[in-house]
Amino acid sequence: MVRFLQALAIAAVLAVAACPAGAADSGWMLRTGYARATFDPAAAVHVAGQGVPGADVDVPARDVLLGDVGREVGGRWIARVAFGLPVEVPVGAAGALAATLPAAAGPLGEVEIAPLLGTLLYAPLHKHGVRPYAGFGAGYVFVLDATEGAVESLHASGAWVPVLQAGCDVELTSRLSLFVDARWMPLETRVTGNVPALGGLGVEADVQLDPTVISAGVGYRF
Repeated sequence: MVRFLQALAIAAVLAVAACPAGAADSGWMLRTGYARATFDPAAAVHVAGQGVPGADVDVPARDVLLGDVGREVGGRWIARVAFGLPVEVPVGAAGALAATLPAAAGPLGEVEIAPLLGTLLYAPLHKHGVRPYAGFGAGYVFVLDATEGAVESLHASGAWVPVLQAGCDVELTSRLSLFVDARWMPLETRVTGNVPALGGLGVEADVQLDPTVISAGVGYRF
């Protein structure tokens, strides 16, 4: 949590410091809205050092409040930094892993994550107040906490990720706008712990989450 808040504070300070005071149109934009993250999970699981063929995980979709700060760069380019409120992501057993664990063991655990993502977007068209864009970037997904379930002493690692992004801004006034947006990132985390239901055997898993985040909301241009 501390690392995430420090990174968020640094990004906010840099944004404010770079914004020219008193400008009629500084080129800076602030957007916020509702986002839904859906996951395409896969996992390579080892129990007591032995691979579990066919083991998989189940990760349900989650809702999150998402915002970003952007600035025009050279007319047709937009640089954006996105941040989301921390969201708790439950992880359940699936495939051969579900068959290995007793039904009473319950979900594997829950991981609280928060993203901080930077992208550079190309927006060549701007007609009738409609401005589509697309681009790419990178970011870091912080793991703020891990809650035990069937796996005790649960630990999950944060990760750097590439990011693909596309969307559209629709102007309502010279300041206000609506937007729809999609981001995709190949996110992988390493999870470790032990399973009391299996006699306390250690478990390690490389979990691929690959979230797609669809968002919509309002924007304000400074």
